[in-house]
Amino acid sequence: ERVEYMRQYVNPASGWYKNEASIQHDVEGNIFRSSAIEKLFLLATIKFATRDPFGMGIEYEAGKPGWNTALNGISSMLGSGLPETYELKILLRYIHDAILKFSRSITVPKELAVLIEKISTALDEL
Repeated sequence: ERVEYMRQYVNPASGWYKNEASIQHDVEGNIFRSSAIEKLFLLATIKFATRDPFGMGIEYEAGKPGWNTALNGISSMLGSGLPETYELKILLRYIHDAILKFSRSITVPKELAVLIEKISTALDEL
């Protein structure tokens, strides 16, 4: 199914994929567009959702954090990092300030809206 979908993006003259092949599309095949601030908001939401059970640190995603030799043991596989939470705070503050400064709203995809709703519900239950 995916191969058939990708064939529409092959340039018949060169046999190479057109630029649109590497761009995200929605279910109707339209190019999905989002601004940089919307992408940063998506990143911040995912980072917020991956906080540890105590809500203090962001859980490590894949093994050892290469920048921190002290955490290259078991703590990197089971732990979370408080510095990443501070980075998240800075990112959220930047997004907030940018939205206020330029008086623009952001549009989020339906899937992100569902995730935000689930996060909000989980926080209300605490």
